[in-house]
Amino acid sequence: MAKRKVLIVVNHLTVGGVQKSLISALNAIDYSENDVTLYLRKNRTTLLPFVNKNVNVIINKDSNHYYRSLTAIRIQLAIAIKLLFGKDTESLKEKLANCILEKRMGFEKKSYFEGSSFDVAISYVQGHTALFVSRCINAREKIVFYQGSVDELHKVHEIAFPIFDLFVVEHENISKMLCSWYDGIVKRVFVLDNYIDYLLIRQLAKDPSLRVKQEKTILCTCARFEYVKGIDIAVEAARILRDKGYDFIWYLVGDGTARTEIENLIEKYSLQDNIILTGILTNPYPYMAGADVYVQPSREEALSIAMLESQILCVPMVSTKTAGGLAMVEEGVNGSLADISPESLAEAIIGMIIDESARARIIENLSQIDYSEKETEYKNHWRDLLGKSVICR
Repeated sequence: MAKRKVLIVVNHLTVGGVQKSLISALNAIDYSENDVTLYLRKNRTTLLPFVNKNVNVIINKDSNHYYRSLTAIRIQLAIAIKLLFGKDTESLKEKLANCILEKRMGFEKKSYFEGSSFDVAISYVQGHTALFVSRCINAREKIVFYQGSVDELHKVHEIAFPIFDLFVVEHENISKMLCSWYDGIVKRVFVLDNYIDYLLIRQLAKDPSLRVKQEKTILCTCARFEYVKGIDIAVEAARILRDKGYDFIWYLVGDGTARTEIENLIEKYSLQDNIILTGILTNPYPYMAGADVYVQPSREEALSIAMLESQILCVPMVSTKTAGGLAMVEEGVNGSLADISPESLAEAIIGMIIDESARARIIENLSQIDYSEKETEYKNHWRDLLGKSVICR
Protein backbone atom coordinates (compact mmCIF):
# COMPACT_ATOMS: atom_id res chain seq x y z
CA MET A 1 0.00 0.00 0.00
CA ALA A 2 1.52 3.29 -1.11
CA LYS A 3 2.00 6.10 1.36
CA ARG A 4 0.09 9.35 1.07
CA LYS A 5 2.22 12.13 -0.34
CA VAL A 6 1.61 15.04 2.03
CA LEU A 7 2.88 18.60 1.60
CA ILE A 8 2.71 21.06 4.50
CA VAL A 9 3.42 24.72 3.77
CA VAL A 10 4.27 27.36 6.38
CA ASN A 11 5.81 30.81 6.10
CA HIS A 12 8.82 30.23 8.38
CA LEU A 13 10.11 28.33 11.41
CA THR A 14 11.11 31.08 13.81
CA VAL A 15 9.80 30.99 17.39
CA GLY A 16 6.04 31.45 17.48
CA GLY A 17 2.80 29.73 18.42
CA VAL A 18 1.97 28.50 14.92
CA GLN A 19 5.49 27.14 14.45
CA LYS A 20 5.52 25.33 17.81
CA SER A 21 2.14 23.85 17.02
CA LEU A 22 3.54 22.64 13.68
CA ILE A 23 6.45 20.90 15.43
CA SER A 24 3.95 18.96 17.55
CA ALA A 25 1.84 18.15 14.49
CA LEU A 26 4.85 16.73 12.64
CA ASN A 27 5.54 14.47 15.62
CA ALA A 28 1.92 13.26 15.64
CA ILE A 29 1.76 12.12 12.01
CA ASP A 30 2.11 8.40 11.29
CA TYR A 31 5.07 8.09 8.89
CA SER A 32 4.29 4.48 8.09
CA GLU A 33 1.26 5.82 6.19
CA ASN A 34 2.45 9.29 5.12
CA ASP A 35 5.41 10.63 3.17
CA VAL A 36 5.66 14.24 4.40
CA THR A 37 7.35 17.25 2.81
CA LEU A 38 7.55 20.56 4.70
CA TYR A 39 8.02 23.72 2.64
CA LEU A 40 9.27 26.91 4.33
CA ARG A 41 8.47 29.97 2.23
CA LYS A 42 11.14 32.04 4.02
CA ASN A 43 14.67 31.10 5.08
CA ARG A 44 13.99 31.58 8.80
CA THR A 45 14.74 28.28 10.48
CA THR A 46 15.27 28.73 14.25
CA LEU A 47 13.12 25.71 15.11
CA LEU A 48 14.40 23.48 12.30
CA PRO A 49 16.39 21.23 14.70
CA PHE A 50 13.10 20.27 16.35
CA VAL A 51 11.46 19.06 13.11
CA ASN A 52 10.78 15.32 12.99
CA LYS A 53 13.63 13.58 11.13
CA ASN A 54 11.19 11.71 8.88
CA VAL A 55 10.18 14.99 7.22
CA ASN A 56 11.69 16.13 3.92
CA VAL A 57 12.29 19.89 4.29
CA ILE A 58 12.39 22.35 1.38
CA ILE A 59 13.51 25.92 2.15
CA ASN A 60 13.02 28.89 -0.16
CA LYS A 61 16.35 30.65 0.37
CA ASP A 62 15.64 33.50 -2.03
CA SER A 63 14.23 36.48 -0.14
CA ASN A 64 14.53 39.63 -2.24
CA HIS A 65 14.89 39.03 -5.97
CA TYR A 66 11.15 39.61 -6.40
CA TYR A 67 11.83 43.33 -5.89
CA ARG A 68 14.33 43.36 -8.75
CA SER A 69 11.97 42.54 -11.62
CA LEU A 70 11.62 45.26 -14.24
CA THR A 71 7.96 45.85 -13.35
CA ALA A 72 8.69 46.10 -9.63
CA ILE A 73 11.58 48.52 -10.21
CA ARG A 74 9.37 50.77 -12.34
CA ILE A 75 6.68 50.86 -9.63
CA GLN A 76 9.27 51.61 -6.94
CA LEU A 77 10.65 54.50 -9.02
CA ALA A 78 7.11 55.85 -9.48
CA ILE A 79 6.56 55.69 -5.72
CA ALA A 80 9.84 57.55 -5.10
CA ILE A 81 8.90 60.30 -7.56
CA LYS A 82 5.43 60.73 -6.05
CA LEU A 83 6.92 60.91 -2.55
CA LEU A 84 9.35 63.56 -3.77
CA PHE A 85 6.42 65.73 -4.83
CA GLY A 86 4.36 64.93 -1.72
CA LYS A 87 1.70 62.94 -3.60
CA ASP A 88 -0.30 59.97 -2.35
CA THR A 89 1.33 56.59 -3.07
CA GLU A 90 -1.15 54.11 -1.55
CA SER A 91 -2.46 52.78 -4.88
CA LEU A 92 1.09 52.32 -6.18
CA LYS A 93 2.13 50.55 -2.97
CA GLU A 94 -0.79 48.15 -3.37
CA LYS A 95 0.21 47.59 -7.00
CA LEU A 96 3.80 46.88 -5.92
CA ALA A 97 2.64 44.44 -3.24
CA ASN A 98 0.51 42.55 -5.77
CA CYS A 99 3.37 42.53 -8.29
CA ILE A 100 5.80 41.09 -5.73
CA LEU A 101 3.21 38.55 -4.57
CA GLU A 102 2.72 37.26 -8.11
CA LYS A 103 6.48 37.17 -8.82
CA ARG A 104 7.17 35.36 -5.57
CA MET A 105 4.50 32.70 -6.06
CA GLY A 106 5.59 32.16 -9.66
CA PHE A 107 9.22 31.74 -8.60
CA GLU A 108 8.32 29.30 -5.80
CA LYS A 109 6.14 27.16 -8.03
CA LYS A 110 8.71 26.98 -10.83
CA SER A 111 11.71 26.44 -8.52
CA TYR A 112 10.30 23.85 -6.11
CA PHE A 113 7.02 22.35 -7.36
CA GLU A 114 7.07 22.29 -11.16
CA GLY A 115 5.84 18.85 -12.18
CA SER A 116 5.18 17.77 -8.57
CA SER A 117 1.87 16.45 -7.26
CA PHE A 118 0.63 15.42 -3.84
CA ASP A 119 -2.25 13.52 -2.36
CA VAL A 120 -2.75 16.15 0.34
CA ALA A 121 -1.50 19.75 0.45
CA ILE A 122 -1.84 21.62 3.74
CA SER A 123 -1.51 25.35 4.22
CA TYR A 124 -0.68 25.45 7.93
CA VAL A 125 -1.79 29.07 8.18
CA GLN A 126 -4.31 31.27 6.42
CA GLY A 127 -3.52 34.40 4.36
CA HIS A 128 -1.05 34.53 1.48
CA THR A 129 0.31 31.07 2.25
CA ALA A 130 -3.20 29.69 1.70
CA LEU A 131 -3.36 31.63 -1.56
CA PHE A 132 -0.05 30.07 -2.65
CA VAL A 133 -1.27 26.54 -1.90
CA SER A 134 -4.59 27.16 -3.63
CA ARG A 135 -2.94 28.51 -6.81
CA CYS A 136 0.45 26.87 -7.12
CA ILE A 137 0.30 23.37 -5.64
CA ASN A 138 -1.06 20.38 -7.53
CA ALA A 139 -2.86 18.12 -5.02
CA ARG A 140 -5.88 15.84 -4.97
CA GLU A 141 -7.07 17.36 -1.69
CA LYS A 142 -6.23 20.72 -0.07
CA ILE A 143 -6.52 21.65 3.61
CA VAL A 144 -6.09 25.04 5.27
CA PHE A 145 -5.50 25.67 8.98
CA TYR A 146 -7.18 28.87 10.17
CA GLN A 147 -4.93 30.00 13.05
CA GLY A 148 -6.62 33.20 14.21
CA SER A 149 -9.68 34.86 15.68
CA VAL A 150 -10.08 37.73 13.19
CA ASP A 151 -10.47 37.90 9.41
CA GLU A 152 -7.70 40.30 8.38
CA LEU A 153 -7.29 39.18 4.76
CA HIS A 154 -10.87 38.61 3.70
CA LYS A 155 -10.27 39.51 0.02
CA VAL A 156 -7.38 37.06 -0.19
CA HIS A 157 -9.43 34.33 1.46
CA GLU A 158 -12.38 34.88 -0.89
CA ILE A 159 -10.02 33.97 -3.73
CA ALA A 160 -8.25 31.08 -2.00
CA PHE A 161 -10.88 29.36 0.12
CA PRO A 162 -13.16 27.96 -2.61
CA ILE A 163 -10.24 25.72 -3.64
CA PHE A 164 -9.89 24.05 -0.23
CA ASP A 165 -11.65 20.82 0.68
CA LEU A 166 -11.22 21.11 4.46
CA PHE A 167 -10.80 23.92 7.00
CA VAL A 168 -9.06 23.12 10.30
CA VAL A 169 -9.61 25.28 13.39
CA GLU A 170 -8.46 25.06 17.00
CA HIS A 171 -11.80 25.44 18.78
CA GLU A 172 -15.53 25.23 18.19
CA ASN A 173 -15.81 29.00 18.79
CA ILE A 174 -13.37 29.66 15.92
CA SER A 175 -15.39 27.27 13.76
CA LYS A 176 -18.53 29.33 14.36
CA MET A 177 -16.69 32.55 13.49
CA LEU A 178 -15.26 31.09 10.29
CA CYS A 179 -18.63 29.78 9.16
CA SER A 180 -20.19 33.20 9.79
CA TRP A 181 -17.54 34.85 7.58
CA TYR A 182 -17.72 32.38 4.67
CA ASP A 183 -20.83 30.72 3.28
CA GLY A 184 -21.03 27.05 2.45
CA ILE A 185 -18.11 25.72 4.49
CA VAL A 186 -19.91 24.51 7.62
CA LYS A 187 -19.68 20.84 6.58
CA ARG A 188 -16.00 21.20 5.69
CA VAL A 189 -14.70 22.44 9.06
CA PHE A 190 -12.62 20.09 11.24
CA VAL A 191 -11.91 21.02 14.87
CA LEU A 192 -8.41 19.95 15.99
CA ASP A 193 -7.44 21.02 19.49
CA ASN A 194 -3.92 22.38 19.89
CA TYR A 195 -1.39 20.08 21.49
CA ILE A 196 2.20 20.59 22.59
CA ASP A 197 4.81 17.94 23.43
CA TYR A 198 4.48 18.14 27.21
CA LEU A 199 7.52 15.97 27.99
CA LEU A 200 9.80 18.16 25.86
CA ILE A 201 8.42 21.37 27.42
CA ARG A 202 9.03 20.08 30.94
CA GLN A 203 12.51 18.89 30.03
CA LEU A 204 13.49 22.24 28.48
CA ALA A 205 12.09 24.10 31.50
CA LYS A 206 14.82 22.52 33.63
CA ASP A 207 17.67 24.12 31.65
CA PRO A 208 20.18 25.07 34.41
CA SER A 209 21.80 27.78 32.28
CA LEU A 210 18.67 29.94 32.54
CA ARG A 211 17.95 31.07 36.05
CA VAL A 212 14.92 33.13 37.05
CA LYS A 213 15.19 35.48 40.02
CA GLN A 214 12.99 34.13 42.79
CA GLU A 215 13.14 36.76 45.54
CA LYS A 216 10.26 38.75 44.05
CA THR A 217 6.90 37.93 42.51
CA ILE A 218 7.66 36.67 39.01
CA LEU A 219 5.40 37.37 36.04
CA CYS A 220 6.01 36.11 32.51
CA THR A 221 4.60 36.88 29.05
CA CYS A 222 5.74 35.25 25.80
CA ALA A 223 4.50 36.99 22.65
CA ARG A 224 5.40 38.94 19.55
CA PHE A 225 5.83 42.65 20.20
CA GLU A 226 2.89 43.63 18.02
CA TYR A 227 -0.22 45.72 18.70
CA VAL A 228 -2.55 42.69 18.76
CA LYS A 229 -0.49 41.03 21.51
CA GLY A 230 -1.03 43.94 23.91
CA ILE A 231 2.53 44.23 25.23
CA ASP A 232 1.87 47.95 25.80
CA ILE A 233 -1.12 46.97 27.95
CA ALA A 234 1.24 44.78 29.99
CA VAL A 235 3.64 47.70 30.56
CA GLU A 236 0.78 49.98 31.60
CA ALA A 237 -0.43 47.27 33.99
CA ALA A 238 3.11 46.96 35.38
CA ARG A 239 3.09 50.69 36.16
CA ILE A 240 -0.13 50.23 38.15
CA LEU A 241 1.35 47.28 40.06
CA ARG A 242 4.51 49.22 40.89
CA ASP A 243 2.54 52.31 41.98
CA LYS A 244 0.44 50.12 44.28
CA GLY A 245 3.59 48.91 45.99
CA TYR A 246 3.98 45.41 44.56
CA ASP A 247 7.54 44.09 44.26
CA PHE A 248 7.85 42.06 41.07
CA ILE A 249 9.84 41.21 37.98
CA TRP A 250 7.96 40.78 34.70
CA TYR A 251 9.82 38.87 31.99
CA LEU A 252 8.63 39.87 28.51
CA VAL A 253 9.89 37.18 26.16
CA GLY A 254 9.81 38.05 22.48
CA ASP A 255 10.48 40.79 19.96
CA GLY A 256 8.79 42.58 17.10
CA THR A 257 8.00 45.86 15.40
CA ALA A 258 6.69 47.45 18.60
CA ARG A 259 9.89 46.87 20.61
CA THR A 260 11.03 50.51 20.44
CA GLU A 261 7.61 51.66 21.61
CA ILE A 262 7.77 49.20 24.52
CA GLU A 263 11.29 50.29 25.47
CA ASN A 264 10.15 53.93 25.45
CA LEU A 265 7.17 53.12 27.69
CA ILE A 266 9.40 51.27 30.14
CA GLU A 267 11.75 54.27 30.28
CA LYS A 268 8.85 56.73 30.55
CA TYR A 269 7.46 54.97 33.63
CA SER A 270 10.92 54.09 35.08
CA LEU A 271 10.12 50.38 35.08
CA GLN A 272 13.63 49.16 34.27
CA ASP A 273 13.85 47.38 37.65
CA ASN A 274 10.51 45.64 37.12
CA ILE A 275 10.45 44.64 33.44
CA ILE A 276 13.11 42.57 31.70
CA LEU A 277 13.05 42.19 27.91
CA THR A 278 14.71 38.88 27.09
CA GLY A 279 14.36 39.06 23.31
CA ILE A 280 13.37 36.00 21.31
CA LEU A 281 14.31 32.75 23.04
CA THR A 282 14.29 29.29 21.52
CA ASN A 283 13.77 28.03 25.07
CA PRO A 284 11.52 30.38 27.09
CA TYR A 285 10.32 27.61 29.40
CA PRO A 286 12.57 28.24 32.42
CA TYR A 287 11.04 31.74 32.54
CA MET A 288 7.54 30.29 32.33
CA ALA A 289 8.21 27.59 34.90
CA GLY A 290 9.79 30.11 37.27
CA ALA A 291 6.79 32.43 37.15
CA ASP A 292 4.16 32.82 39.84
CA VAL A 293 1.70 33.96 37.16
CA TYR A 294 1.72 33.71 33.37
CA VAL A 295 0.07 36.78 31.78
CA GLN A 296 -1.49 36.95 28.30
CA PRO A 297 -2.38 40.64 27.66
CA SER A 298 -3.55 40.26 24.03
CA ARG A 299 -6.09 42.42 22.24
CA GLU A 300 -6.79 39.49 19.88
CA GLU A 301 -5.95 35.83 20.40
CA ALA A 302 -7.20 32.51 19.09
CA LEU A 303 -5.94 29.56 21.14
CA SER A 304 -2.60 30.61 22.62
CA ILE A 305 0.23 28.08 22.47
CA ALA A 306 2.03 30.02 25.20
CA MET A 307 -0.98 29.65 27.50
CA LEU A 308 -1.11 25.93 26.76
CA GLU A 309 2.59 25.69 27.61
CA SER A 310 2.07 27.55 30.89
CA GLN A 311 -0.64 25.04 31.79
CA ILE A 312 1.75 22.16 31.06
CA LEU A 313 4.21 23.80 33.48
CA CYS A 314 1.41 24.21 36.07
CA VAL A 315 1.60 28.01 36.14
CA PRO A 316 -1.62 29.95 36.95
CA MET A 317 -2.73 32.24 34.10
CA VAL A 318 -4.20 35.69 33.78
CA SER A 319 -5.59 36.37 30.30
CA THR A 320 -7.56 39.13 28.68
CA LYS A 321 -11.04 38.22 27.44
CA THR A 322 -10.07 37.39 23.87
CA ALA A 323 -11.66 34.50 21.97
CA GLY A 324 -8.77 32.31 23.06
CA GLY A 325 -8.75 33.57 26.63
CA LEU A 326 -12.46 32.88 27.06
CA ALA A 327 -12.03 29.42 25.57
CA MET A 328 -8.96 28.43 27.60
CA VAL A 329 -9.39 30.03 31.03
CA GLU A 330 -11.92 28.80 33.55
CA GLU A 331 -12.11 31.37 36.32
CA GLY A 332 -10.55 30.07 39.51
CA VAL A 333 -9.88 26.63 38.02
CA ASN A 334 -6.80 27.30 35.88
CA GLY A 335 -6.52 31.08 35.99
CA SER A 336 -8.33 34.38 35.87
CA LEU A 337 -9.79 36.62 33.15
CA ALA A 338 -9.47 40.38 32.69
CA ASP A 339 -10.99 42.97 30.41
CA ILE A 340 -8.70 44.28 27.67
CA SER A 341 -7.39 47.24 29.66
CA PRO A 342 -4.34 47.91 31.88
CA GLU A 343 -6.54 48.55 34.92
CA SER A 344 -8.46 45.28 34.65
CA LEU A 345 -5.32 43.30 33.84
CA ALA A 346 -3.51 44.74 36.87
CA GLU A 347 -6.50 44.00 39.09
CA ALA A 348 -6.60 40.35 37.96
CA ILE A 349 -2.86 39.96 38.51
CA ILE A 350 -3.12 41.49 41.99
CA GLY A 351 -5.93 39.08 42.81
CA MET A 352 -3.74 36.18 41.78
CA ILE A 353 -0.73 37.49 43.72
CA ILE A 354 -2.48 38.08 47.03
CA ASP A 355 -4.62 34.93 47.04
CA GLU A 356 -1.97 32.29 47.60
CA SER A 357 -4.55 29.60 48.36
CA ALA A 358 -6.22 30.21 44.99
CA ARG A 359 -2.86 29.91 43.24
CA ALA A 360 -2.13 26.67 45.08
CA ARG A 361 -5.53 25.29 44.09
CA ILE A 362 -4.96 26.19 40.45
CA ILE A 363 -1.50 24.58 40.47
CA GLU A 364 -3.03 21.41 41.90
CA ASN A 365 -5.74 21.42 39.23
CA LEU A 366 -3.18 21.84 36.45
CA SER A 367 -1.01 19.06 37.85
CA GLN A 368 -3.90 16.61 37.51
CA ILE A 369 -4.24 16.98 33.72
CA ASP A 370 -3.30 13.76 31.89
CA TYR A 371 -1.33 14.94 28.87
CA SER A 372 -0.46 11.39 27.79
CA GLU A 373 -4.17 10.88 27.07
CA LYS A 374 -4.24 14.18 25.16
CA GLU A 375 -1.24 13.05 23.11
CA THR A 376 -3.02 9.86 22.02
CA GLU A 377 -6.14 11.83 21.18
CA TYR A 378 -4.14 14.33 19.13
CA LYS A 379 -2.44 11.59 17.10
CA ASN A 380 -5.82 9.99 16.42
CA HIS A 381 -7.16 13.36 15.26
CA TRP A 382 -4.30 13.71 12.78
CA ARG A 383 -4.98 10.19 11.50
CA ASP A 384 -8.63 11.14 11.09
CA LEU A 385 -7.72 14.45 9.44
CA LEU A 386 -5.52 12.88 6.79
CA GLY A 387 -7.91 9.95 6.45
CA LYS A 388 -10.79 12.30 5.70
CA SER A 389 -8.88 13.62 2.75
CA VAL A 390 -7.30 10.65 1.02
CA ILE A 391 -7.59 6.91 1.61
CA CYS A 392 -4.31 5.10 0.96
CA ARG A 393 -4.24 3.61 -2.50
